[in-house]
Amino acid sequence: MNDSLNTKSAVTCIRRDLTLEEANNLGLVLSAAHIAYRCVAYQDRWSIWVREQDQVEADLALYEYQLENEGQPVTAPSVETIWSRTQQSWAGIWAALFLGACHVIVTSSGKADPIMRAYSASAEAILKGDFYRTVTALVLHADWGHLLSNMVGIALFGTVVCLRLGYGLGLSVILISAAVGNGFNALIYQSGHHSIGASTAVFSALGIASMMQAVVRWRNPEKRKLAWLPPAAAVALLAFLGASLKTDRLAHFWGLLCGAAAGLLLELTLKEPLKVYQQNLYMALMAAILGGSWITGMQ
Repeated sequence: MNDSLNTKSAVTCIRRDLTLEEANNLGLVLSAAHIAYRCVAYQDRWSIWVREQDQVEADLALYEYQLENEGQPVTAPSVETIWSRTQQSWAGIWAALFLGACHVIVTSSGKADPIMRAYSASAEAILKGDFYRTVTALVLHADWGHLLSNMVGIALFGTVVCLRLGYGLGLSVILISAAVGNGFNALIYQSGHHSIGASTAVFSALGIASMMQAVVRWRNPEKRKLAWLPPAAAVALLAFLGASLKTDRLAHFWGLLCGAAAGLLLELTLKEPLKVYQQNLYMALMAAILGGSWITGMQ
C-alpha cells in the first residue's frame, strides 16, 4: 500500500468498494504514473484517494488500464476528466479554426485594408503606445495561403503545448509569448516595419514545447545527454520553415525565444496540473486580452 499522499492537500476519492487485490492492482497503476495515492479500508472494502489536482490524470490512468485488461471492472472517467482531456486534445484545432473565422470576418467586411493598417504590428505605432497591435496582428493574415500555413502550425504545436499545460494555460501562454515577441520585434525595427500573422504564435508554441521537453529530459539521468535535442530541432524548424524571404524572420526568432523562456519557467515552477476551473480562468484571461486589444484599437 502506498501512503505517500500528503494529508495537508485536499483529497478526493476516485474508486471505492474495491477488494484488497483490486485496490493493490490499481495502486500499482497509479505508482507507475507517479501519482501519489492512499488506500483506505472500510468494512473489508477499499477506496482509493488522490489529491484533487491529480484527479484527472489518475482517472485517465486507471480507465486506460481497465480497458486494456479483461476482467477488470471498468469505471468510466468523470465528466471533469472527459472535458479536460477533450479540450486539451482539441485546443490547437480550436485555435486554428478561430484564426480561420477571423480571416473570413475581416475579408468579408469589405474593409480589409483599413483593418490591416489599424491593427497590424507596426513597429513605430507599437513604440508610440499602441501595444494592442502586438496581439491584434496575430489574427490577421494576408491571404489564404498565409492563413492555412499558420492554421496547420498552431493546430500541431498548440496541441502539443496544451496536452502538457492544459487548454487554458497553454493557449494563454502561447498568446502572451507571441505578443511579447512582437514587442521585441518592434524594438529592433523601431520604424518602417509592419507585420501580420499568427506565425509568431506558432513559433512561440514550438519554443514552449521544445524547452519543456528539454527540461523533462534533463531531469532524467538516462536522457540528460539528449536534453539539447528538442531545442536544436526547434531551431532547425525555425531555419527551415520560418526563414524564407517573404516571412518576418526576426518575428519568428523572437516568438521562438519568448516561447522557450516561458516553457523553461513553467516547467521549472509548475508543480501540479491545473484543475478545470483554473484552466477556464486562463481561457477567460486569453479572451480578455484578445477582446481588450481589439476594443482598445477602436478607441
